[in-house]
Amino acid sequence: MHILLQRGAALAACWLTGVSLAIANPIEDQVPLDLVRVLLPGNPEQTFLYEGAPPGFPELPLPESASILGSMESGNMRRMVVEFAEPAGPARTRLIADMEAEDYLLITQPPQVMRPGSGGGFMAPPSIPDGMMVQLCHEQHGMLMLRIVGSGQGMAASTLLEVQSTALQVPGPAAFTPFRNTGAAEIRMAAPSNTSCEALLDQQQGRFQTMRSGLGAKVPGLLLPAAASGAQTRQSGLPGGGFGASGPSSGRSNEARFNMPGTAAGLYEHFSGQLRDQDWAEDHGAAGEVSATGAWVSTIRDQDGEERPVRGILSVMQDGDEQWNARFMFW
Repeated sequence: MHILLQRGAALAACWLTGVSLAIANPIEDQVPLDLVRVLLPGNPEQTFLYEGAPPGFPELPLPESASILGSMESGNMRRMVVEFAEPAGPARTRLIADMEAEDYLLITQPPQVMRPGSGGGFMAPPSIPDGMMVQLCHEQHGMLMLRIVGSGQGMAASTLLEVQSTALQVPGPAAFTPFRNTGAAEIRMAAPSNTSCEALLDQQQGRFQTMRSGLGAKVPGLLLPAAASGAQTRQSGLPGGGFGASGPSSGRSNEARFNMPGTAAGLYEHFSGQLRDQDWAEDHGAAGEVSATGAWVSTIRDQDGEERPVRGILSVMQDGDEQWNARFMFW
């Protein structure tokens, strides 16, 4: 018996030593399937891996150059990995556009638009960072979530897409949790719900819109031209109030400094169109090659529900070679 115990202890020591050596050497090829199923989340007995798309997953408008590397199903979760033969940003932008053409509604809004308390003002053209999860909703297929997660091995500029199907949830703060930007993408698709896609979008946007009221609700959002670079923006109160005829009044100033070719007249018209779309009307204005200015009017409702006028001044001024200052003051 004593000899058997010694042999057992020796074998256990060898086995432990072997495990220690195995851990020190990463597996680079032919990973055992049973090991993969155990390491993945969920019940191993309910985890299945496939060469193509997971069963029941809706077809995505993938380009011909894309290839499905494989997929997994574990309980109510389905995941698919797709490789795109293009960089992460363009691949995701193209997929979102193709999905919108097939009646998917983009729920996620760029952070420049959603930022609480930002109150509009000058903004760079909105874009969704590569590390930000993107949610799209389809009335039949439900919610789909896209996230860039890594790069493919076959091409230096390729992008991987991971597709995961889970239960539908109303978008919340977790939907905008930033992830480490590593160059690939993850998509999650959820089952349909009684909540419509339009209701989800309204709820998402309303979370930020309700934070603006009074004069702050009238701050126009002015997107800089797509060609603008090196943009710097800031917002502030008007010194000593505004320019009301009866004395100082509360007011705001929004300014932007950026670089791009063009004329003051062209930039003034670019911002003017956005002001008109946000219920501002031009009273008068003048524009030339290096400077432009104009007076604008609108109305807001105070806390008593009474309308009162709001006045603004839009100005664009050249400040060096292809350097511009834009400003919108209102009170």
